[in-house]
Amino acid sequence: MMKRILSAMIFLLLIASMGLHFWEIRKIREFSETFTVQAAIEVKRTSLMVVYQEVLKNMAKDIEELRKRDNESLELKWEAEAK
Repeated sequence: MMKRILSAMIFLLLIASMGLHFWEIRKIREFSETFTVQAAIEVKRTSLMVVYQEVLKNMAKDIEELRKRDNESLELKWEAEAK
């Protein structure tokens, strides 16, 4: 009788242990999927920041060119008025 109870207890512990292992594996997969999604989001965010930086650089260059043109045209007007 004692052997049967001991065998049943070992069998139940084995089943419980397997259940915990499957639960852990499922949780690890969920975390892996979450980290994969977060990594993809981070890559896209970094790419957008690079594009944004390039746009700002180009806008700064365009504004600087416009300022130079305006300064040159103002200088030409002043020179013409001075003569």
